[in-house]
Amino acid sequence: DVSLRDSANGPETNCWIAEDAAKGKRILIVDDINDSGATLSWIKEDWPSGCLPNDSAWNSVWHNNVRFAVLVNNAVSGFKDVDYVGTEINKQETPCWVVFPWENWWEN
Repeated sequence: DVSLRDSANGPETNCWIAEDAAKGKRILIVDDINDSGATLSWIKEDWPSGCLPNDSAWNSVWHNNVRFAVLVNNAVSGFKDVDYVGTEINKQETPCWVVFPWENWWEN
């Protein structure tokens, strides 16, 4: 569970997942939108630096046993390493706000 925008306490380091990744376990990281790229970049930077620094396994896990999937990918996002994309938008060409059905369910 990583939430940079809605989490009051900031992102949670998921070292147990990082350790599994470094050991070769297959992991699919799924995000609803790769908008700015901040969340996925945080994961890719946090796991090697915060959980298993200097482990040589990090040279080979990304796009091998650890992959990234998003429902919506912003083509101008800072994170370019998404493996699977549901649909792509370009917020630079067409500024928009994507609203997912689950975003306001807790407000009612």
